[in-house]
Amino acid sequence: MIPSFLILGGGISGLSAAWFLRKRYPDAKITLLEKESQLGGKIGSCRHSDFFFEKGPRTFSAARSKHLLALIREMDLEEQILYASARAKKRYLWVDGALRSPLSFWKELLVALLKEPFQAHGTEEDESIASFATRRFGSFIAKTVVDPIALGIYGANVEELSMRSCFPTLFFRERTKSLLPLFFRKSPAGNLFTLRDGMELLIQRLAQRAKINIHLGHEVTKLNSQGAVANGNLFSADHILSALPLAVIGRLTGLWPQVRSVDLVVAHLAYENAPLPKEGFGYLVPGKEKESLLGMIWESSLFPEQSPAHITRVTGILRQGDASLLQEAMKRHLSFSSKPFFSSSALIREALPLFFVGYHKHLSSFLEKSSVSLLGNYIDNPSVDGCIARSLAVVEKI
Repeated sequence: MIPSFLILGGGISGLSAAWFLRKRYPDAKITLLEKESQLGGKIGSCRHSDFFFEKGPRTFSAARSKHLLALIREMDLEEQILYASARAKKRYLWVDGALRSPLSFWKELLVALLKEPFQAHGTEEDESIASFATRRFGSFIAKTVVDPIALGIYGANVEELSMRSCFPTLFFRERTKSLLPLFFRKSPAGNLFTLRDGMELLIQRLAQRAKINIHLGHEVTKLNSQGAVANGNLFSADHILSALPLAVIGRLTGLWPQVRSVDLVVAHLAYENAPLPKEGFGYLVPGKEKESLLGMIWESSLFPEQSPAHITRVTGILRQGDASLLQEAMKRHLSFSSKPFFSSSALIREALPLFFVGYHKHLSSFLEKSSVSLLGNYIDNPSVDGCIARSLAVVEKI
């Protein structure tokens, strides 16, 4: 009997699951429902003449992207892999009205590291990143170094985020061991990379190769173990896989209706014949600075091959606002007074679930009670690689 599958959501989780299903069940009937007018979810490119910006994920660590790289190769896109400029190794923090290298806090870091092995180990079932970092390294490091890293990854500050859910390896190691050896361990080899012509190429290739029935503009309004209702039509299948955002699937199932999530604004600016005063990856802004801007990526310094040499491109991640706030930050933070010839901004609603303290308990209950297979960035690892890995693991169990 030929199996049938229904996939809800056309982002990287849903499309990679479709591809893995097609490989595992070559003759299967696979249908995908996507509420937007195009596939990709958070992944997509904003194109303008001879340059573009990524709307979502733009850089990936080769050392931590085993599944993503494998998928890129399977889609015959290996020649598209573009590694970041060596200048990307330079990173900054906006602290006390100035851009500073993290190493400029070497005295504070050294003192914190020397004290770390003698700090009491945690005993709580979960705790905030703020509590964890303050206990291990002190308040200054927690607020100045750890907080912007958490903001850059999860879009929320360290007081709100769960250490167990966001950094489980560190959380469980610290129960019994010092973290100090980790700071002197040689990092795995590998550079940051992207796809030369945009990450949306991977989305397009997956949709082509998986050979599935795709229904765009179909928002799921009802769901049970037998099928889903979208645009007034019932879609049924032997197996249902949900790659919907946690807030959406939580409401549809009624199993987690009060999910808290983070909205983010992604803004882009392009300048002509106006090089940045600094080079590097960009910078992060600690929450204590009370800025709307969470961080800025210097695109033309990171991947110069993706635009002509006379074009300067920057991307900002903001809590709220639009490209005008990014332009204002360029003036205040970089003394950059040139006017952009291109700007855009987009509000990404429910960009990430809020991984609050105790999140793991709610997630475990949700996974156990769900009658459909769950995929997405809220389960094991919010990265693109983590989403692909989750999709592969779920398909292999079907």
